[in-house]
Amino acid sequence: MKKKSLLVFLILTISLAACGGGAEPTLSVDDQVMTAVAATATAQAEFDNAVDNAVAATVVAMPPTPTPGPTVDYYELSEEELATLIDEAVEEAVVATEASSAATTEATSDGTMTSEEVYTTAEYIYDAEAAVYYAEELLAAYYDLYGAYAEDILYLLTAVEEDLDTLIYALEEVEDILVQGAEVATATIEQLNEAETSLTTHISESQADRDQFLEQVKTGLQDRENTFANMAPNEIAGDLNGTLDQLHDYIDTVKTSFGDRKIDKNELTQIAQLGANAQASILANGGPKLQGFGDSIDSLTRQISRGEWPQAGRDLGGFEASIPSRPTRR
Repeated sequence: MKKKSLLVFLILTISLAACGGGAEPTLSVDDQVMTAVAATATAQAEFDNAVDNAVAATVVAMPPTPTPGPTVDYYELSEEELATLIDEAVEEAVVATEASSAATTEATSDGTMTSEEVYTTAEYIYDAEAAVYYAEELLAAYYDLYGAYAEDILYLLTAVEEDLDTLIYALEEVEDILVQGAEVATATIEQLNEAETSLTTHISESQADRDQFLEQVKTGLQDRENTFANMAPNEIAGDLNGTLDQLHDYIDTVKTSFGDRKIDKNELTQIAQLGANAQASILANGGPKLQGFGDSIDSLTRQISRGEWPQAGRDLGGFEASIPSRPTRR
């Protein structure tokens, strides 16, 4: 409707101008219409551009969503390697959160926040959130793979997870304010500072949990290895064929347990017991031909008990290929 009115107005204006000046040439109706259309398009473009500039001036651009942490194939890591990665990721999350806290403090120090300060602070917040989410993802993988053995460090796992949840809650609280723009951020300076103080306090109070985590995992791995690699035999074969049967039973059980790419506590107990029986039977009946296999069983059981599953899986294939065939059952 506005475009049509403007077109009519321009046509009338041009017509009147043509009538008023006898010396100037009179434009044809077609020329008048074309001139009016061109003028309308120019006016509309200028109007649209002015609107776009006005809208852009009122919008606070926010940083893009941060890139998630690196993709990790957890099944290719030993338990200790995954625990080390968690330890590093949690520390990186803490450092990123501290940086976001410092950025918030600096931005609010004069009692106001500009759009630029909101943008910069939001960048720090997003980076910290990405770091925390990555650490939580690693913790979830640890629970999934090794939760059955984690009784001795379960309280630490839970504590670290709760620490990360607290950080995310505080970070999201700040983010919710920042995305509303500089005016809202300035009006809620006190709330932003309270969230920053909460972050700083929690990071300090949770330091002990983080410090203990990796050492407790290493201690638990050593205890588990000592328990399962030194299990006493409860059945010794009476001859060579029985010994070979036990050796194959051990290997078959390991292969079956690795079917889902992880081994639970019951499976580990069974593997360790079969390994202890096969080792004792080899000593009793194996002779020179089988003596080296006892060491292979010991090594494989220790790897499995320590959560060194990728290496154990690789060694298992060579071990199986090297042993004599299972005796024919009659």
